Amino acid sequence: MVKILFIDHSDSFSRNLASFFENKGCELTWANQQSLQLVDPISLQTTYSGVILSPGPGHPSQYNESLRWCHLFPEQLPVLGVCLGCQLLLHAAGAQIKRRNRLPLHGERILLSQPSSKSILAPDAYQGAFVLYNSLAAETKDKVFNNYFNCVLSFEDWAVVVEKRDATQIGVQFHPESYRSLGGDKFLNAFFNLVQARANFLNK
Repeated sequence: MVKILFIDHSDSFSRNLASFFENKGCELTWANQQSLQLVDPISLQTTYSGVILSPGPGHPSQYNESLRWCHLFPEQLPVLGVCLGCQLLLHAAGAQIKRRNRLPLHGERILLSQPSSKSILAPDAYQGAFVLYNSLAAETKDKVFNNYFNCVLSFEDWAVVVEKRDATQIGVQFHPESYRSLGGDKFLNAFFNLVQARANFLNK
């Protein structure tokens, strides 16, 4: 069984994102900022094959429990952060999350192609049209990309795809679960393959 810890930040897209993995036969454990305090961190090593940090409103600094857990993820555990989830991974490592536009980019679709650096996923996982729903992001010049993360893809000097060095952690500023993200299923399938491989390892 593929078990995923789904850390929910009360976003309208959370159910869409979770449904993709449930339809793959994954068993999801939902946790919010309160119930996450009751989850045993040891389960990251022994029970879960992956973690998903959902989108959500506000600034990542408002989610203390999620930030605490970002420091607990084992290097070999696949972690996917979507929108706010991406910002949480970066903010936990010291990045400044800034307002990138006076108005939120609700529904702006961008076209991504070949990653600018070596990626955890196959290069074609990021190729396609993806939708942005955000007003906050990290600049590509942020110091976090000198030490802890690689900026795999950017858009207008803002990080869109990030991966933690020496760990299986991926953050995306776009929403792959949106029906308007035409490359979304391909991307999520690529992440699912990482989770499946981890599950096979745990179940040996």
